[in-house]
Amino acid sequence: MRLRSPSLPSRSRVAAAAALVAVAGLVAVVVSSTPAHAGKRPGGRVVILGFDGVDPELYQKWAKDGDFANLKRLAQSGAFAPLESTLPPQSPVAWASFATGTNPGKHGIFDFIKRDPSSYLPGVGTNDYVDPTFTPDGKLATPPRATNPRQGPPFWKVASDAGLAVAVLSVPYTFPPDPLNEQSRMLSGLGVPDLRMTNSSYAYYGSDVKPADSAKPISGGVPFRLEFKNDVAESTLEGPVDARATTKPRPRLKVPVKVEKLGGGKVRLTIGGQAQEAAAGAWTGWYDVSFAFGDALVEHGVTRARVLSVAPEVRIYLAPVSMDPRNPPIPVTSPNGYGAELAKKGVFKTVGWVEDTSALNADNYGVDEETFLQDVYSIVEEREQKTIDALAQPFDLVISAFTATDRISHLFYRLLDTGHPEYDAALAKRYGNAIREAYRRMDAFVGKVQAVLKPEDTLIVISDHGFHSFRRGVNLNTWLVQNCFLTLKGKGCGDAVKPADMPNGDFLLDAEWTKTKAYAFGTGQIYVNLAGREKNGIVAKGEEYDKLVTEISAKLGALVDPKTNTKAVAGVFRGDKSFTGDAAAKAPDLQVAFVEGYRTDWKSILGGMTQEVVVTNEKKWSGDHSSSDPKDTQGVVFASVPIQSKSPGIVDIGPTALKRLGVAVPANMDGKPIL
Repeated sequence: MRLRSPSLPSRSRVAAAAALVAVAGLVAVVVSSTPAHAGKRPGGRVVILGFDGVDPELYQKWAKDGDFANLKRLAQSGAFAPLESTLPPQSPVAWASFATGTNPGKHGIFDFIKRDPSSYLPGVGTNDYVDPTFTPDGKLATPPRATNPRQGPPFWKVASDAGLAVAVLSVPYTFPPDPLNEQSRMLSGLGVPDLRMTNSSYAYYGSDVKPADSAKPISGGVPFRLEFKNDVAESTLEGPVDARATTKPRPRLKVPVKVEKLGGGKVRLTIGGQAQEAAAGAWTGWYDVSFAFGDALVEHGVTRARVLSVAPEVRIYLAPVSMDPRNPPIPVTSPNGYGAELAKKGVFKTVGWVEDTSALNADNYGVDEETFLQDVYSIVEEREQKTIDALAQPFDLVISAFTATDRISHLFYRLLDTGHPEYDAALAKRYGNAIREAYRRMDAFVGKVQAVLKPEDTLIVISDHGFHSFRRGVNLNTWLVQNCFLTLKGKGCGDAVKPADMPNGDFLLDAEWTKTKAYAFGTGQIYVNLAGREKNGIVAKGEEYDKLVTEISAKLGALVDPKTNTKAVAGVFRGDKSFTGDAAAKAPDLQVAFVEGYRTDWKSILGGMTQEVVVTNEKKWSGDHSSSDPKDTQGVVFASVPIQSKSPGIVDIGPTALKRLGVAVPANMDGKPIL
């Protein structure tokens, strides 16, 4: 059962203006953003708006209270329904199913994290990045490049190959961009790394940074201590790893940073020779930042800063350095010059994790809610404009995705759920309506889009999954140790391991693999230490395997949180029974789905352990869905025409668009047209 949402105090809307890793050529070739006319399609064009993480129950609750006039009108003239997500119901899996129209067993994306059975180490499950290489005399041998492990062509590529003009804007996990026909345009979304080739790493400069913390990365950021002499402090900004280096760890390239106190509540911030002045509470403009690998390669990035305070401490937040859309080291658009064309209306972030959740979620050296929301809504405004511009062009298919609804839900659910351990009544008075405001902004934009569409056009609005409160975390590796499925070096398992004896590190480095039957990585994934697959596998295929996964499933399904005396697990799914296709062999052996209020514990994701199996979530990241029960974590779908399916799913959207465009649906797709 879902937690009941309390009545929320109303507040004025956050104003948009205020609340708001193969180089194809180092010099961008600018191309026109206007496609050649593809001809009028029989049923008009198809427009798909994706809003990550919109929950059907929250939508319906607030709609009943009078919100969302545009979406309600769309539903009345067309249709609204909950939209089946994926197993698990998380962004990389669901958006990959959206793109390909297939289940994860075909597209091969099962989580943010993947594990290497030859090393028992985790890696990024959604992209692979390769550093540039250099000849002995310092010349560029191979440029940086990226690959996407997703298998199967996305439906927009199918449409493009059929000769249609398509525009794909910021759809998650579409990096690197797909090669499309000359009429089409694409801007990659979630999955694009920052210039450091990380998911998203901000910098924090402050006189409050402890000396011992300076330049030591924290989760999602790097703090640098400012030590002022005559009102001037000097520091550095770190960029990509110096791929020429032979020492380990390889150092990062750097550019100088200087902060000057100017008086009157202002500072001058100089980055790589570019100076801008800003007062406390203000954002700077964009900085162009370049990192040179000698004379062989220069990687260009962009960033901006917000001065958090000037007194008593100088505190400055610097956004993750995005690859410069005008000249990225790895293409982020298709064609490559499309980024430069888009930037004519203003430079923008290209990093896929564009809303900096790590900076708000940080325990120290981060930002506050106001700063986060200002940044988020500036991004929303920019993406809205790109979408409207695309709709003014003769594209047959326009797909545009927004992630603000998801990110705000992750970080502000604590102010919606009064029972959350991080609920703060004072903050709730100011920001308790943040998620609802994000939904309102979505509704307002849907209205803007409706206003420019023609009667014969098809509008589809979707979300990839729903949302839940995340009050308590379950550490699967700790549970596996307690139940003797995982054995620790020199310590054993079960009652032989006391809570204080649980290891503190990540990556399961303390596992005794010759005695371990199962282990966990990612959000709810359990892997069997299978003979012939894992490096030191001990479980035989067949009867022994079946008996093991059945036992784990039964015991996990009976897990009760000792604090609340309630069940924490909604179901345990076998990978070999849940996924079909050529990539199904990469699936986890078991996927755990948790009930409302529970998720995989933070440390379990990277193979860490906690002293107790169930622990309290003390993060601002207070809402989640990544390891929830798919039946209870559906997204939404609205359409301008009636839906002809009783249980539409996210795998159905691509086939639906192709049918509306008169393009044959590939036989490999699992989804079926619903309109």
